[in-house]
Amino acid sequence: MGGSQSASRRPYQGTRDRGTRRARGGHPRTAARVHVKPSGFPVDAEVTVDKKGQFQKKTAFYIRLNNGTVGLDEAEKQKYTATRWPS
Repeated sequence: MGGSQSASRRPYQGTRDRGTRRARGGHPRTAARVHVKPSGFPVDAEVTVDKKGQFQKKTAFYIRLNNGTVGLDEAEKQKYTATRWPS
């Protein structure tokens, strides 16, 4: 094999485009970073939920927690909004 490897056997090589990387198998994947300013008041989201093939619309309250998004029930929402947006 010598000192060089063929392109198909080369280990992961990042591309020069920012935000684009090659995953295993050579397929590109793109990452995005979104900056959003915090709201000055609580906002409920209208979401569509798939329940066993039936799509239902519901209103829910979500917060960002660590690197994820968490839905809060009504009691948790009241506690959170009281501390996040005090009157």
